[in-house]
Amino acid sequence: MINTNPSAIILGVLTLSSILVFFMVRRKSLIKHIPGPASPSWIYGNLVQLILSRSYGDLEFEWQKQYGSVYRIKGCFGQDRLVISDALSLQFILNGSSFQRSPTLQNTFLTLFGQDSMIASNDENHRRLRAGLNSAFAAGAVRRFIPVFARTAEVLTARIEKSIRPGSIFDVCPLLNLATLNAVGESIFGISLEELDSDLVRNHGKSVAIAGSVSAVHIITDSLIAHIPLSVLRWTLHLPSNAFRVIRSTRTLTAQLGTRLVEEKIESSRRGLERNDDVYSALLQDKTKHRLNSAEAVSQANLLLTAGQDGTANALAFGLHELAKHPDFQERLRVEIHSTIGHCSGGEVAYETMPLLTAFVKEILRMYPSGPLSEQIAVKDACLPLTNEITTTTGERITSVPIQKGQIVTLALASYQRLESLWGSDAHEFRPDRWLSDKMFRGEAVGPYANLLVFFGGPRTCIGWRYAVLELKVLTCELVGKFSFRLPENDSIQPRLANTLMPADASGNKSTPLYVTRLL
Repeated sequence: MINTNPSAIILGVLTLSSILVFFMVRRKSLIKHIPGPASPSWIYGNLVQLILSRSYGDLEFEWQKQYGSVYRIKGCFGQDRLVISDALSLQFILNGSSFQRSPTLQNTFLTLFGQDSMIASNDENHRRLRAGLNSAFAAGAVRRFIPVFARTAEVLTARIEKSIRPGSIFDVCPLLNLATLNAVGESIFGISLEELDSDLVRNHGKSVAIAGSVSAVHIITDSLIAHIPLSVLRWTLHLPSNAFRVIRSTRTLTAQLGTRLVEEKIESSRRGLERNDDVYSALLQDKTKHRLNSAEAVSQANLLLTAGQDGTANALAFGLHELAKHPDFQERLRVEIHSTIGHCSGGEVAYETMPLLTAFVKEILRMYPSGPLSEQIAVKDACLPLTNEITTTTGERITSVPIQKGQIVTLALASYQRLESLWGSDAHEFRPDRWLSDKMFRGEAVGPYANLLVFFGGPRTCIGWRYAVLELKVLTCELVGKFSFRLPENDSIQPRLANTLMPADASGNKSTPLYVTRLL
């Protein structure tokens, strides 16, 4: 009798994939003469060093310094791949037609969000869904969320004030996660954190925790998943593991939430009780040709809940940690905040008129991008242009790199944002004042904000980047205006890559413990 157990099927497919990968890597590599670090393992290549370092970037930034902004590493099973932080190369990859998201990354998004979500869709369907969502996240549209962010910030500071004790260390991460989740609930769906289904909130928290559990086994699995057909991969959602149970539950619960909200908003509109202060209401009232239908709006619920929450909370945690390390800048920022708010006379705070606040947000996003790495695959033969020439291991000097169809490349977005040629000789240091200098790099933009790639670039640019920047500014103003932040004596927080970049303690757990003191 044939074994139809899903686990056995997946195991068999992974075994066949391993054999396939073995024969694929034996073909001639066009990039084998590009310099790069030695590989410590045929199975893992350099990927464990790249992804699982105690403090993210320790080796990556050193490799960039030693080998330049384009160098070769080994992937799993001896595969050659490029790591790229060169601005010209990144522009070519992100804005051209020669590369697309790698199969591993694409399969991950399909599993998490479903094929009808904007992030997992491709080509014309992606362009259509993106056009339908664009109006809700345009520059003018996100300003209507300021009252939501302000209320969220006030609730956050009240919760912190109740939780802190004089002389005691306080981990700011849990309350930051709650705050950004509440902001998403109100601004995206039009409901408060208390109105969100408790099972959905719990599953969302479990999803974040699962995403933070990365190991060498995950690296191998991701490498093999790239060669599994999507029809087979769908079986994984039915495997009896805790991770897949959480994914199934989260997708089901967010679909139920989306369906309920769409029905309620359609009924409110029928009764003449339309709202336009949340994304879902705006989407359903859109009268343009790009308007999403009800089913399409429901399919974006999980993506919209997830995309705007954990990354913003992590960026804010990194920001408070850096302010605690730099008390002089923290005080300068506080003075600017108090001065600006003091001149508002009860009106809306003019966040765009606060240069130190803007510089602080830019510097945090530069140093701690939520997604520091992104895998792409060449969909056709190409010639990768370089800003500076490379001397190969054979002594040849080249100004472009031939790329073979099927070649995997890693976009080193965090490394790009640490390039000394762009950001200065102190590119690895937290120095917001660099953004106030006339000497700041003013070259051709690669990403949508401040020439950064924290929000990616090209057709896949994060649609909510304006939303994220504004939320960071509002929450920072409230927190720094009302509290001071100081490092504990045994501070050990480092950036750790766990699908997204997060602050982590010596045990690898997400955490940002600080001394927090109420000022006002």
